[in-house]
Amino acid sequence: MDNIYKMDNSKLGEIISKFEVPTEKYIIEKYGEFGESELYWIIENQESNLKYLLVNTYWHPGVEEEINFYKENGITIKKPILRKPETLEVIEDKMDPIRKYLYYNMYALFLI
Repeated sequence: MDNIYKMDNSKLGEIISKFEVPTEKYIIEKYGEFGESELYWIIENQESNLKYLLVNTYWHPGVEEEINFYKENGITIKKPILRKPETLEVIEDKMDPIRKYLYYNMYALFLI
């Protein structure tokens, strides 16, 4: 991963492939920043029309706290998306309450 501020289709596809979601084509509907180093993208799966919040953050207080934070910022989360176990860098992370949701220690994905 190089520039965390630039998200193109290739990088988006690489990130999505690490999570337990279909890997069909996604488009970026909206992007922004919640605060310093808290980047986000609203993406849509073109096959199912499901929408997701993809975040890039170094702040990981726990899934529930993150969900509440996003709700306070106007985005209602239906559920967090787990990483595919075979893509975890450390297999023990599948039992960790926070790291099982993170890719590259900073990307998380939520169904909205």
